[in-house]
Amino acid sequence: MAIATCSATRLGQRILGPGVWGADVFELQMRLRDMGYDVVADGRYGPATKNAVMAFQRSKGIKVDGLVGPETAGHLIARWGTLQHQVKKGDTIARLTRQYGVSAAEIRLLNNLSDDVIRVGQVLIIPALPQYRVQEGDTIERIAALSSSSPEELAALNQLDTTAALQPGMVLRLPKPSY
Repeated sequence: MAIATCSATRLGQRILGPGVWGADVFELQMRLRDMGYDVVADGRYGPATKNAVMAFQRSKGIKVDGLVGPETAGHLIARWGTLQHQVKKGDTIARLTRQYGVSAAEIRLLNNLSDDVIRVGQVLIIPALPQYRVQEGDTIERIAALSSSSPEELAALNQLDTTAALQPGMVLRLPKPSY
């Protein structure tokens, strides 16, 4: 008798489709829910998940097959767009993850890297973080609460002091949701 096990892989590490289940399917479902798709986040890739994936693929103009391979996963990970980073001396994947607030797995996926080896001069695609335009009266504490983060996390991500006065019109990077 075969025993089914749950995979603890991250989104983009394997192809997802009907019948697959695991932490990466749960992450997929949470990302789809965050974008307004009607899907239950239960970690099982069923018909509702397939329909949501196909609707997402149509919206991005990519192959509509209901499978989440590297292209679809890349679009899900880069939900808020992408940035380009030209590798400088001293840059490492670990340093870039801290600088941009993204995971090494996301950087590897978007750049088709099989490991963490990068070269000076190489241009990497980095997933952008969600942003917030500061309104009159906003404080770091208020914006942190709206984004389900701490004032310290928000300030660090934007290279600000937690007591910094915010100016209307400033654009702050927000921590991305954790799944």
